[in-house]
Amino acid sequence: MYINEKKTEYKIGIIDDFVDPGKFIGYDNFSVYWDSVKGEELGGAVIGAGFYWPENKWQGLTLGD
Repeated sequence: MYINEKKTEYKIGIIDDFVDPGKFIGYDNFSVYWDSVKGEELGGAVIGAGFYWPENKWQGLTLGD
């Protein structure tokens, strides 16, 4: 629901072609993200979920960044 409400604002109107998830791993956190070729044409990754580690604690959700 939240994504549907925000997809125009964050330029993620097209979310029907997600690629396999990518991963960013930092010193004390990691993120998993999904983007789309159509979304990249608009300038950014589509959805990212961040976590602190090693405890795997939820950090936040990013849309259209």
